[in-house]
This record gives sequence, C-alpha cells and structure tokens, in this order.
Amino acid sequence: MWHRKQKKEVIIHSEILDCLAASELCPDMACFQELYFSKNCFVKYLYVGSNGIFVLLPCLDELQECVEEQERCRKALADMKEVLGLALYIYPVLAGTGRSYYAPDPFHPVELEDAEQFLNGLYHYTRANKTRPEQIAEAMEQLLMLPPTEEEEDTVSVLDENTLERILQVLVPLEGNDYPEDTIKRDADGTEYILRDSDVMIGKINTGLVGKKEWYRLSAISPEAVLYSAVLGGCLGLHKLFTREYLHMALYIITGGFGGILPAVDALSICTGSYSYKEVNYYQEPNGTIFKRQEKVCLRRAAGVLRGITCMATALVLGQLYVKFVYSELLELLIALVTELGTNAGTVAYEHGIFIP
Repeated sequence: MWHRKQKKEVIIHSEILDCLAASELCPDMACFQELYFSKNCFVKYLYVGSNGIFVLLPCLDELQECVEEQERCRKALADMKEVLGLALYIYPVLAGTGRSYYAPDPFHPVELEDAEQFLNGLYHYTRANKTRPEQIAEAMEQLLMLPPTEEEEDTVSVLDENTLERILQVLVPLEGNDYPEDTIKRDADGTEYILRDSDVMIGKINTGLVGKKEWYRLSAISPEAVLYSAVLGGCLGLHKLFTREYLHMALYIITGGFGGILPAVDALSICTGSYSYKEVNYYQEPNGTIFKRQEKVCLRRAAGVLRGITCMATALVLGQLYVKFVYSELLELLIALVTELGTNAGTVAYEHGIFIP
C-alpha cells in the first residue's frame, strides 16, 4: 500500500495494479519502479522503449469527478516531462484502487475496463504504429484486440539511441529514491539541491537582507558530525574542519568562540537547516580556460528545533566553562609572556644605547 498526503488533506491510498507483474509486461523494455520526479509526481512503473515511454501513475478513483485531482495529475505529468526533457511519446495510465484511466490530458481521461489488457495492447499497437499519445483514444478498439506475434510486427522507433541513453541516465538515480522534500531536487548525476533565500550582497559585503530564492547544492558532509563537533569543540572551531573554513576556525580559537556564543548559534542553525558555507570550485570553459568560483553550499538539517535548542544550550554552557577554566588562564599566560618579552626587549635596547620612542 502506498500513500502520500497532498494539499488540502487529499490522501491517495492505492495498490496501483500490484497484480500486474513488471517482468511480464513489455519484457524487451527497460523497466523502472517507484520513481519520485517531484513532490507532485510519483510513478509506480515506467517502461522505456524505442517506441515510447509507458508510465503507470497513482490517482484517486474519482479522477473524472475531482478537478483538484485532475490538476495534481496534470502537474505530475508536467514535472515528469520536464525532468525527462521529453514532451511527446509518453503514454500515461493513471491507476487507482478500483478505477484506471488513460489520460495524456488528465482533464479528459478515458476510463479503462481492464488496465492490464490496455497496457499490453498499447505496447503492441505502438510498436507497429507511430501514434502520439493523444491519438490513442481514436484507436481504442484496435488496442483491445489480441496483440500480433513477434514475426508479424514491424517495430516503430520514435526515440533515437541518444535520447534513450539520456533518459536512462536520468532514471537510474531516481529509481526507488526517497520522497523529495518540497524544497529539494536532484539532478541526473544524483547531486541534490535545496531552495533557499539568497543573501543581498553589495560587492562582497553581506547586507543581511533576504533576496530571491535560489537553488544551492546540498553538502555531502554528515550534519550530525558537524553538529556534535560544534557542541563539544566549537570554542576551538573543530566543526569548521569539516567545511574547510580555516580562517573562521582561527577566529574561534583566538576568541574562544566568544564564550561559546558562536558555536551555540552554529549548533542551532545546523539543527534548523539554515547552516551554509562557502566552497571554491574550479570549472573549465569550452576554450580550455580554467576559472574558479566561490559557491554557497548548504548543510542538511540535522534535527528539529527542540534538539537544536538543547544543543545550543549545551554548547553555550561548555563554552562558558572553557572560557572560565581554560581560555582565561591561557589568555593571562599569553599576556604575561608578551609583557615579559616586551620588558626584556626594552632592557636589552637600553643597555645597548638604542633609543625607543
């Protein structure tokens, strides 16, 4: 049983033709299962062949009567076409627990009496006829006839090899992936990006103002590792080692993290998912020129707000203890050392007749 919550508390519960064995349908086509293209689009089965792409998507049984569900399915198909980069030759069957539809246009679905028979007929018919998805309704009677044998078929190819290879590269990282968050997307290479507010900059100065939303790469660094390093060793900037922010680490060491304030703020931002850092990457232009660019990278959210408050309080307490019993002693020792060196230097200069104004 698969379910997910949609806007306005619309919930889909659908077995989606689990009786249909993926190995028995379209045996000569590449088959993928359980694909999340976006928050709107989940595909149960997807078959890729040179004569088109056949998809089985979940829907509410009352698709014909529910405008909201028709709109959701329209967005699902639009998201899938955008991800695949293919506008034509996608044949969508929308299946519920009791009713199924063929619906290139979800606002004008054609209800199916036997979805399995339709899928088989659709597969064989499109192998012999170059037919666009919206034209299938006109050939419904022929679709429901017994499929011809392999010897009698003339295979039609509407997708070239380059297109097929590109689509397969997109689908491989999507198969069986987790339900994407509203603000997270994944590209063909499996790299994830998160939608965040950008910072308004004047030159290289951050004004602190919030700009328009932009997509930023999600870091592969474990947020838990950074979080606990910030809590336990934040006054020494140990968590900055993970993000390679060495100048920031030096600042934390020199100031003791301002009494644990800085690592406490970092711990809270990590737990709420607002922590980011800069990373320098190198790129090569078509003419061979290599240039570097500093990019903002976001860390995944480690936990919830409650846990973040706990970690923040712990980091602050440990920071205060560090400043009182360690940092202050080291600072006094450093001041005494500098004073002693200065006094000795002045004495030596005086003995040698060197005037120091």
